[in-house]
Amino acid sequence: ANGAANGNASGDASGDANGDANGADEDAMTRRVWASYADCLLCECFDDHPYWRAMSDAAAVKRDLTPSRECEYMAMMAGDVVAMHQCLDKHVDPRLLGPKFDLGIFLQARLCILTRVFDLDGDSCMVPVSDLFNHSAEPSVEWSWDEAGKDMVLCATRPHLADEELSISYGKRSNVLLFRTYGFTLPPEAEPAWTWMALGTARPVDLFERYLPAQHRKLMIHLEAPLVQ
Repeated sequence: ANGAANGNASGDASGDANGDANGADEDAMTRRVWASYADCLLCECFDDHPYWRAMSDAAAVKRDLTPSRECEYMAMMAGDVVAMHQCLDKHVDPRLLGPKFDLGIFLQARLCILTRVFDLDGDSCMVPVSDLFNHSAEPSVEWSWDEAGKDMVLCATRPHLADEELSISYGKRSNVLLFRTYGFTLPPEAEPAWTWMALGTARPVDLFERYLPAQHRKLMIHLEAPLVQ
């Protein structure tokens, strides 16, 4: 009995120790992956993104986009980023924000989320490596979320040549939404949808007041070929 007890005890202890060590190794590897990913995000250049341009040179954005009123939207979103940064800076403990929480690093983080996030069953998630794929109107890779295994699954839809770029779809979005979100557009013949928004004074105020609840009357109406928001 004593031998069996000692054998089981030593075996269980050894197994527990190995399990703890393996778990610690996996945790360390996970931290290294996310640290490398964070370094990658910090090196991302957003100089040409509409939000960044609207904050750094609003006059140039207006000149480049006229007669489109997109410059108004860019200015509004840039103001929203500034307001969010000011709110966090005012109300969150500086020890949590860190010493480098300036507007530039906050905009960098905001654009990393905006341009890289995946919508997975209603949740917004960052998925390292998967977010390195570029968009194409004719993607060669499909992605899906395996809820059971909590895995991002990417499958090629056709054979690829050596060194050929793999691409995914960011969704059937119009050039307006692609430009607002990612800062690029597709050739007109490849654009899969159209978008129109009632912005500013273009809102049909009389219709809003007649048919919408008071709390919704100042919202934007977003019309897109596949949907209405």
